[in-house]
Amino acid sequence: MEFKGTKGEWTVDIFRAIGEFEPAYMNIGGENYAKVCKVWNREAHRNDQNQNYETSLANAKLIAAAPETIQRLQKTNEHLKALIDRECISDPVMERCINASIQQNEKAIEKALK
Repeated sequence: MEFKGTKGEWTVDIFRAIGEFEPAYMNIGGENYAKVCKVWNREAHRNDQNQNYETSLANAKLIAAAPETIQRLQKTNEHLKALIDRECISDPVMERCINASIQQNEKAIEKALK
């Protein structure tokens, strides 16, 4: 499966509301300033204690890392499959563990790209 979202590296840009101490929101963007999404820091706007700045920033960083994470997971699966195909794994228990990991990785990739 191929990633059909915004191409290129995604970054997080932090914006502050006028007169606010905490950043108001974070833009996640791709190449050529393509907007991916916006993560709001609700605490800065509504004094909401359930989602503070650290939580909002962590969410934004996770979203921004998603395309690279998927790409690297796909590449890891390719390498693991090559090890098995070339019979580099002599332990059958290890081979089953690797195959199980490949299947779990493929489910996660499919969930993200479907």
